[in-house]
Parts: sequence; C-alpha cells; structure tokens
Amino acid sequence: MKMNIVGCGRLGSTIGRALTDSESFEIEAVANRTLESSKSATDFIGSGTPVGSLDDLLPADSTMLACPDDSIESCCEQIVAAQVVRPGSFVFHCSGAHSSELLSSAAAAGAHTGSFHPVKSFADPSHAYATLPGTLGGIEGDEPCISHLQSVAEACRISTFEIDAASKFHYHAGSVLVCNYLVALLEAGYQCFDRAGLSKETASQIIGPFAAETLANVERLGTTQALTGPIARGEKRLVEAQFEALYSADERLGAIYQSLGMMAVELSKNQGSAAKADLTAITETFKRDYR
Repeated sequence: MKMNIVGCGRLGSTIGRALTDSESFEIEAVANRTLESSKSATDFIGSGTPVGSLDDLLPADSTMLACPDDSIESCCEQIVAAQVVRPGSFVFHCSGAHSSELLSSAAAAGAHTGSFHPVKSFADPSHAYATLPGTLGGIEGDEPCISHLQSVAEACRISTFEIDAASKFHYHAGSVLVCNYLVALLEAGYQCFDRAGLSKETASQIIGPFAAETLANVERLGTTQALTGPIARGEKRLVEAQFEALYSADERLGAIYQSLGMMAVELSKNQGSAAKADLTAITETFKRDYR
C-alpha cells in the first residue's frame, strides 16, 4: 500500500521509517515546508520521494498528516484541492488533541478519515524508532479507517486503543501532563537544587534515579500508595516553610509547589496515613496569598 506523508518531522519520520522497514507500506512522497527538509526526512526514512509543495504530491492509497495541529485542516484542504485524495483512499492525522472532524474536506471527497496518536515522546527520532515496538497508540475515525489504522499500527508494532473523539482534549491533556509538563517539573526541580547550591551534575545524579524510582513505585503501587514525603506524613510546618521559601524566591516555583501540593493532599487523604487535621492545615496554608 502506498502512503504519502505530509509534515514529516520527528513523529512522521519515525513512523515512516517503521512502515518502510515493515515492507507492508511503500512511502510514496514526503512533503515538508521546504524541499531540503523533505530530503532530510526521506534520508532518515530510507524511502520516499521528497517534494517541496503539496501540489507535487501524487495520489496514494493513504495519506498521513503529521503536520502541526494548527495546520492539519488547511493541509487537508490543500491536498483535496490538488486532487490527491481519491474516493476510497485513507487520510488520517496524528494529533492527540483533535478528532478526525478536521479532515471533513477529505471525507467530502470520498476518503475514509481518522486519527492516529502514538503515545510516545519523539524528541529523538533515532531513539524513538528503536524503542517504538510496544508503544500504545490511540485511534478514532470511521470504521474503514479504524481498520486501516490498526494495520498501520501493527506494521509499526504499536498496540492500539480506540478514543472517544469528543474527549480528545482531556486525553491529550493527560499526555501533556505526564510528558511535556514532567519535563517542566523536572526543570523546576533543577532550579530548586541550583538555589540550594548544587551543581547541575550533582542535581542530575539525584533527579534521574529519584524520578525513575518514583515512576516505578507508581506503576507498582498506584499513585495513592506511591505518595511519600511531608504531605503524605502531614508535616504541616515543613510544608508551610517550604512553600513560603519557594514563593518568596520565585513565585513560579511557589505556584507549582502549591498546585501540585493540593493534589498531593487529596492523595494523602486517600492514603490515610496523615492526620486529617494536619492535612486541613496544609490546605489552608496553600490557600493563603503570599504575594
């Protein structure tokens, strides 16, 4: 089956290479904003013809839109206008936040439409490609496209689950929190250690194993039982002192500590180890205005 890839960045390149290696799909054309970047993508994929314009695409059995979310609808309209989309073909995008409704122009042209979102960090395409097998991927769309996306995922050795199109913003927000915002949270941790006088090297030696151990505990015990630290123990004075210290040094760090602390209080209540009165006092601390 021949496939075009539009917007072949880190995700598109990784999936394209996996499909090429599977020998179940033939990459027809790769279209990026510039011909040079299209060539770079096909070099990584190992197949496909680089093109510099959507007008240069040839009709294919399937078209994957791996472009940024804000460009999906317009890219779809452009390939329809270029008569690349044929009745009975497949058009799907890779957004975790948006449904296949963005592809209404392709559906109107007779194509089957859907979305395919591998739940994975594609920061490094080479590493992402090497670790792709076993990844989970969310899919939604019309029935023929669902079947097609299952074939795409199988070729990439990705396991699929179906998503309710109406709840994709919540689904993707979960992905953002545990991936993108985790990076931001770790950066906040680095900044705290820096304020404590630790070198970046020492902080890294702490953060890497500590975060990995915490994640392993969550996987093994669940979030409630994996919670440790001052809020899990109900140490109201320590929490108040840390919150005041962070907020006075950097309001952003204080706000992070406050927001996540409130969620930790709820986990601690469920855990049942800390005294209710102490958790109530911690909640009141977080409600104060330190500005």
